Amino acid sequence: MATAYLQNREIPIRKTILNELVFVKNKLSTVWRRHRRYQQIVSELGFSTDRQLADMGISRSDIRCLARQAADQVEHS
Repeated sequence: MATAYLQNREIPIRKTILNELVFVKNKLSTVWRRHRRYQQIVSELGFSTDRQLADMGISRSDIRCLARQAADQVEHS
């Protein structure tokens, strides 16, 4: 009877571990998307001239901050 009890207990444990793995996978996926978005924005704005950036109302020193803010929106969308 103890064996049957242990076998029944394994199912919730497996589900919990599976749920944790799915959570970690989703979190890593979100972090990866945010990182890629950040890199993309920094790269695109980095190639802009100072004049182009000024026309957009952006200074070169603001690029990383703006990219971080835009990347943070990926998680919320």
